[in-house]
Amino acid sequence: MSSFENSICKAMCHDQYESYHQNTYSDDWEGVYHENFPQEWTDNHEPTTGPEECGNCAFYGCVGDVFVGYCANCAIYVYQGSRGRGFIGDGVELSTDDAIQYPSAFDTYLTGIVFDPMELDDPMELDDPMELDDPDASVLNCHFEGGYADF
Repeated sequence: MSSFENSICKAMCHDQYESYHQNTYSDDWEGVYHENFPQEWTDNHEPTTGPEECGNCAFYGCVGDVFVGYCANCAIYVYQGSRGRGFIGDGVELSTDDAIQYPSAFDTYLTGIVFDPMELDDPMELDDPMELDDPDASVLNCHFEGGYADF
């Protein structure tokens, strides 16, 4: 993790939990829990944590519409790492010096699970990607005319 990314993570999990934690009810969360997420935790979230009650958990703790773990704030400041290091989005766990002392979700309930960023919903994804069977359709064989690339 770069120092820039590390500083962003530290800002997300700032010492002043209350000022960074969104205690908003996630009324609009319509996702599901990952099949490996512990049922005991599903039934026993602390108040203002989990995807139904924490906006950060609903956003950062989900991959697509699937809740995989608590946001970094809840994981560190409410559960003190007992339920993982916390997620910072797209299935990526917090990896600051403070967080890595706690067990990773990928070493506990998500063992063997890999979230492929290429499988995530991408609004920029084309409906009909260009077929590269034609050698003239390659970016290596493009034709520039008037400042535009012709394929």
